[in-house]
Amino acid sequence: MADDAELFDRLDHSLRFIFEEVTRRTPGGRVVRQDGLLLVIGAVPSPVIVNTILPEAPVVDPAAFPRALAIYQAAGNHPSIMTRDHLDGALRDHFTSHGYRSLLSLPGMVLDARLPDELAPSGVSIHEVVTEGDRQLWVEGNLHGFGEDDLDREAMLSACGTLGSLTGEPVTSWYAMADGRGVAAAMAVVDPETSIGVVGWVGTDVAYRRRGIGRAVTRAATNAAFDMGATLLSLQASPMGYPVYERMGFRTVTSYRVWLPPDGSAG
Repeated sequence: MADDAELFDRLDHSLRFIFEEVTRRTPGGRVVRQDGLLLVIGAVPSPVIVNTILPEAPVVDPAAFPRALAIYQAAGNHPSIMTRDHLDGALRDHFTSHGYRSLLSLPGMVLDARLPDELAPSGVSIHEVVTEGDRQLWVEGNLHGFGEDDLDREAMLSACGTLGSLTGEPVTSWYAMADGRGVAAAMAVVDPETSIGVVGWVGTDVAYRRRGIGRAVTRAATNAAFDMGATLLSLQASPMGYPVYERMGFRTVTSYRVWLPPDGSAG
């Protein structure tokens, strides 16, 4: 159990690190810490990733959330909240009884070692984001991949609007090209304190799914993170991505639950 607690602590730290790193690289983004919470505040109203409240202390008083929500209300933004299944049972009960809406549960998965190299699917090439042209192809690959609706796309375009959002350690970003265009993308961020790399913003254009392209671009980002010094890789799996990651060798160790605040954000 002690080993599990240490792993969960490292995973939580690395998750907060990627949120903070992405926000600090987003023009207009800002980070606030208060009442045992990490608040990442984006430049657009979307509750998808760019406006998220994450518990930072082992135990957080539910009264902290109305104060946090007031900051987003003042900015005109609409946050989501992410809780930890391994720590936040009392918060989960409070949210359930106070009108918070459970949006989805994301399995927290880890990978212990670098993946064997594989050839990309036929007709597909995998590239690292290095230039502005690469950034645009990365966005093209993810715009209708990660982005399932307008809120997703708004968040992604805001967070990845500059080359500096996707390049420069501890960030590495990769995209797949097919038929002369970007069709899939992924990124990874290595937390220097925990040596955990976190894979995120994974998406494949709907027209190019079920061809192994998402797996290939995830592999590229994952192995690049190991090459940058990560000793463990983690991700929070979407329902669509979960079976892909499981086949790649990722294993589930916990879950993170995403919530939306009550209507009116009264807390």
